[in-house]
Amino acid sequence: MPRTPKRDFMPLGYGLFLVFAIWLATAAIVNQNYQQEIREIKRNNDQLTRSMEEHVRSSLIAADAKLLLMKSEYERAGVTPAVGTAMQSVLPNPLLLQSLILDAEGKVVRSTVQGALSASFADRSYFQFHRQEDGGKLYISPPLLDRIIEKNAIYLSRRLQAPGGGFGGVVALAVDPEYFSQFYRSMELQTGRLVRVVGEDGIVRASWNGRMNELGQNVVGGSLFKALEKSRSGSYQSPGIHYGVDRFFSYRAMNDFPLIVQVGYETEFALAEYRERRNTFLWIAVFG
Repeated sequence: MPRTPKRDFMPLGYGLFLVFAIWLATAAIVNQNYQQEIREIKRNNDQLTRSMEEHVRSSLIAADAKLLLMKSEYERAGVTPAVGTAMQSVLPNPLLLQSLILDAEGKVVRSTVQGALSASFADRSYFQFHRQEDGGKLYISPPLLDRIIEKNAIYLSRRLQAPGGGFGGVVALAVDPEYFSQFYRSMELQTGRLVRVVGEDGIVRASWNGRMNELGQNVVGGSLFKALEKSRSGSYQSPGIHYGVDRFFSYRAMNDFPLIVQVGYETEFALAEYRERRNTFLWIAVFG
């Protein structure tokens, strides 16, 4: 008896169904693996961001304690041995480049750098900030080329009160931004990692990414500040508006300082192991 066309096509139908089922299962496995990898990248980024935030916080708190001591003692009695001791204590500290006290005109009263007494810092942003405001705030300047030590520095500063209550000058510490870069470098982070400390003004205070020096760059128009509009901490993926490098990012805006700590991981490196596994699954689905 002749075979019917329907029976002839049944094996082919079963074969096509089996191939479809295998590809559907493979796609589900690949997608699940991708989602797990994204969650792991986010978790690692978040942990690293928290760690970097605590390092920045502890460094700045220690530096500000020196500032407060210098400010309190100078406002009490002028340049005393206690002020001199506090100022000299910055010298063995790798975080700090110099300390200085400026009078109400911006002229140097005392400095740990020789030759600074003839200089004026009245044009500097930190001096102008404290002269115009009296909120008792710690000011963290953008990176500035120090005209005495001829190095980029970030100035932590506080306003000095004159005996009558008016503006009496500024006490300041020059922070070496390279200190943070060296710290990040010493951690031997994976290839493709990026760490930034960004001011709320959008200016990069410190960074390490293995590609370029971002110190002083303005990133206010980038994805970070769009994310900050929604939440003071979080994660996102950015195609790299400024540098053309796609990355997974986590960030945290610090509550006690006007800074944001940001950690990134280039997708090319972050997804490398996932892509190897994906290709293995696909090879098995096709040839297995």
